[in-house]
Amino acid sequence: MLTKISVTIAAGGIVFESLMGIEFWTGALIVVIITGVYTVAGGLRAVLYTDMVQMFILIGGAIIVTIVGLIKLGGIGELYSNAGAGFFSLWKPMSDPNFPWTGILFGAPILGVWYWCTDQFIVQRVLSGKDINHSRRGTIFAGYLKLLPLFLFVIPGVIAYALTQKGIITLESPDHALPTLVGALLPVGLKGIVVAGLLAALMSSLSSVFNSCSTLITWDIYKKLRPESSEKTLVLVGRVATVILVAFGLLWIPMMKLISGQIYQYLQSVQAYIAPPIAAIFLIGVLSKRVNSQGAIAALLTIDFRIDERFTERIFL
Repeated sequence: MLTKISVTIAAGGIVFESLMGIEFWTGALIVVIITGVYTVAGGLRAVLYTDMVQMFILIGGAIIVTIVGLIKLGGIGELYSNAGAGFFSLWKPMSDPNFPWTGILFGAPILGVWYWCTDQFIVQRVLSGKDINHSRRGTIFAGYLKLLPLFLFVIPGVIAYALTQKGIITLESPDHALPTLVGALLPVGLKGIVVAGLLAALMSSLSSVFNSCSTLITWDIYKKLRPESSEKTLVLVGRVATVILVAFGLLWIPMMKLISGQIYQYLQSVQAYIAPPIAAIFLIGVLSKRVNSQGAIAALLTIDFRIDERFTERIFL
């Protein structure tokens, strides 16, 4: 609810607002309704197939925006001179207030263990493989795809910054960078394809979250409390639970600005609270046979109490 549902819905609202002039909350509700319909109707199979198709649309759209943006700037040399050398280095000094190299070196692996090894968003896909080799191949392929965001998001973002420096485009906020690039640089036909790619990517993420949440709540909570429940009842419970989570996600969106004014920074801030304790529990569980589930749950409850305290203090104080 805090990281995936609220962030994805908010991003959808921004795309509609920036590119189509549709009011933010109207756009957000459109994304929710369309995604909910095909997720509920098709289940995990529909989610996986739409993810695969939407992947190609997203990659193609990002490539088009990057190429057209570089042409508009006058080439890579102009990009470098207008953006500055600082935008092309991932290794900042320890004194850097935002991205010191220590955070990249020690923080990223913690986030990686949490996301790739324990997040239901990923685990559910691995478990849906035909066999263990099929799942391994899928995981390795996904790992290679994860190298693409540098070219899909980071470089277009630097292009957007360089274009603002030259006065070619104007950004209301960093969150509007990609929609503004699409609206300002692309002709009508290409613009429609890229907008479809953006919305496809958002709906892909949201549909996966819907399916993952309903599975967790249905099988890990409701099924254990009521083991005699029929398949029809479980499906209904999953759908109702998803609707409730979406409602809470929508209510949480106004609170996001209290943590950070930018979606990406907000997402990283929340993940920084969530990832370390779960990654620690997972790694200790893998490396030690003495650890049991009761101890893991007790540790997580203790850590979560401290996280909630710090999280609440950051929001309200």
